[in-house]
Amino acid sequence: MVITRGDVHYVVTEWGIAYLHGKTIRERTLALISIAHPNFREALLAAAKKNNYLFQDQMLPERAYPSNWRRPSS
Repeated sequence: MVITRGDVHYVVTEWGIAYLHGKTIRERTLALISIAHPNFREALLAAAKKNNYLFQDQMLPERAYPSNWRRPSS
């Protein structure tokens, strides 16, 4: 089965939901990085910049979660 990028509306991970339908490549890239595991976001951001999917000075937006959703780091 083949699904084109135009057919994907939502991507869901344990770190969030990204709505991708109708977005540009740059917007899709940011949305997908923002729902990746926090340990990998910086590496994904650097790779996206290296491949010119994002501007070189692009930063990820801060995501605020309710404190009762956060688990203490181990």
